[in-house]
Formats: sequence, C-alpha cells, structure tokens
Amino acid sequence: AFLPWHRVFLMIIEDAIRALGGEYECFAMPYWDWTHEPTPFEVAYNNQTLIIMNSGIGNDSIGGCQNSGSPFDFDEYIPRSPWFTTEGLFSPTGQPCLVRGLSYESYADRGGLGACWFTSPTEMIDIIGSTNLYAQFDGFLEGAPHSKPHVCMWGNMITFWSPDDPAFYLHHAFVDYLWAVWQDCWDYDGVPIESVTTDMFAPLSGLEYELEFQPYTDETWTPADVLDLSDYDIMYEEGPFFYNVDVHNNGNCSGPINPDWFMPSDPVGRKGNPRGPRRRMQD
Repeated sequence: AFLPWHRVFLMIIEDAIRALGGEYECFAMPYWDWTHEPTPFEVAYNNQTLIIMNSGIGNDSIGGCQNSGSPFDFDEYIPRSPWFTTEGLFSPTGQPCLVRGLSYESYADRGGLGACWFTSPTEMIDIIGSTNLYAQFDGFLEGAPHSKPHVCMWGNMITFWSPDDPAFYLHHAFVDYLWAVWQDCWDYDGVPIESVTTDMFAPLSGLEYELEFQPYTDETWTPADVLDLSDYDIMYEEGPFFYNVDVHNNGNCSGPINPDWFMPSDPVGRKGNPRGPRRRMQD
C-alpha cells in the first residue's frame, strides 16, 4: 500500500505542524515538482541550479553535514528517528547530522548513464496515460520516478531514515500529487468506495488493509479511507507540471479535471513557483 500509506503519512505530518499553532496553524505541505528540475547538463554548462537546492531546506553537502546557513545545519538540526529505540543520536549515514551528496552536474558527461536523472514532464504524463490499472501504475510510479530523487539526494534519503530529510516530504507530496493526477485523468476521482473496481485499486481486498504509523500515532487507516482527496479537503495547486504537458487538453487524460482536487496556479506560479503549495483546507 505504497501510495495510500504515504498519503496518510503526509496528513499526519501536516497535522503535527499545524498543532504548533500560531503561524503554522494553516500550514500546507509544499510539493517538489522534480519534473521541472534542470538536467545535469543544464546545471553543469548553462549555469542553472536545482530548485530543491534553493528551497530553504539546505544544500548539497557533498557527503558531509549540512552547513549552508539553513535551519537544517549541523548545529541547528539533529535528525532523530521515531523508530530508533535507544536514547540519543542515530547515524545511518555514519554522521549524526543531515547528509546529502548529489554531485548532480557530474552526470552531465555520462551520456544519460547513471541514476541521478529526474523523470521529465513528458515521460511522467506518458506513464500516467500508459495504464488505467492501479496495480501497474503503482509499480511504475514507485519505480524510477519515485526512486530517482531518493538516489539523487543520497545521504539520509537512501536509507530507511529518509524521512529525516525535509526533502522527503516535499518529494512524497509530489508523488501523491501524481497519484491524484492519475486518478483524475482516468475518472477515478470521487468514486464511492462501494463502486471501486480492481482497475482503481488492487487487490480489492487490500482496501481494508490496516495502515499503521506507530510510534507517531496508534490510530490506523485503510486505503479505502484515503482514495478521495475531497474527504480530507485536500486540494493541489496545478503548478508547472500541468502547464508543461497541458494536462487539461492532453490526450492521456480522458475527462475534465476535478476542480475540487486541483486549483489553477496564478500566472506567476505557473513558471515561478515550481514547488507549488499543497493546499489543504482547515477542517
């Protein structure tokens, strides 16, 4: 239950941040549209920079501890895993700090070889349109499109403790966004649970599978609980991906986009805000 589990996990983290109150009480998780990232060649030779490295969550520490002046530097942010049962620090990377190691531009002269390449908008919309079967799409998305950002970020992001890197949440918000686009493009948005077929979710018996999130919470969910974004007042800003592949008019989508799931970006946001906010209304 890769996609439903992460959909719930994002809501749990969002609610935890909102519970801080004050300026955070209306927090909405941003998403990282990695289809909008420049290629290694563009970074190496055209003086472009990765969006995620200019998002306020630290930089490429080239295999060492963060030291970029962000809140995630070594002296400000000590990663701790809620699954780590011993008091004190853990160090899955061998260092008790947030570690990344992209070396992204080094892939520029490898002729497309290597793991650190982001899936392009065209490739992603083709994946969305390639199958109306959940079981296939789930496998396609969890594969290269989802795994490449983990591999590119390296450090904490390639360990079981990847949630200790704030990029994890921005990344998985976009993975959830892509699942929502797939659901909407195949007209599976808002389908009553009693009408869900194996095309929309498989196996159907898995709809009642318990998704657990201890030690964050003892509460459990099922995939059936989270197939409809509207049940949680979640709405995504369309962002650059929609405009780069013209989702509204793309032949890969069979019906109109659900306005309760996706909101248009403003003209500036279409190009200037590749980490379009993940909108979630107050309950």
